Amino acid sequence: FYEAKKLFNNQQYSAAQLLFQKILDQNEDSKSAYYNARCSKELFLSDAISLYNQYQQDYPYSLFLDNVYEDLALIYFRQKKYDQAILYFYKIDDIEQRNDLIFKLAYAHLSIDSLNEALYYFCKLVDIDSKYASTSRYYCAHIYYKEGLYRNALTHFNKLLNDVKFRKIVPYYISQIYFLEKEYLKLVSFLEP
Repeated sequence: FYEAKKLFNNQQYSAAQLLFQKILDQNEDSKSAYYNARCSKELFLSDAISLYNQYQQDYPYSLFLDNVYEDLALIYFRQKKYDQAILYFYKIDDIEQRNDLIFKLAYAHLSIDSLNEALYYFCKLVDIDSKYASTSRYYCAHIYYKEGLYRNALTHFNKLLNDVKFRKIVPYYISQIYFLEKEYLKLVSFLEP
């Protein structure tokens, strides 16, 4: 097991999986079964989901269940099966502590047009110092814009005017908002420079 785990930690997933499978052929072991499924996930193998489902059946009270839920959520997210990804994201106990998972949960909701839920989770990230803050702010602003809540959208878009990722697209939104709100003087003064 320790040799297989060492290979796994060194990202040698194929070799690790062979050893984990040998262990499983000799006797049942929840750790080896989890890492065997995890190797399939890391190798993008098609049997990963079935291995995780089998793991949930065989070890319903395992300490690895949270990891299994996260792995399944990420597999479904990667496959753009957002409905299924959301189901597993909600099963993860410590999701509120993980900005990366909150962002992916929000994006999954956005992708299936579940805008209120997407907005809820994106808003959790806008004021946190992380790499997800500006992108979350953009999506919040976009959702507000799409819902016709232009004042809220404008507040978020204005905070993105100097952001490297979004400074080219944000002025279009702001201009459109001023136009839709019939604030023509603000529109002209914003566009002139």
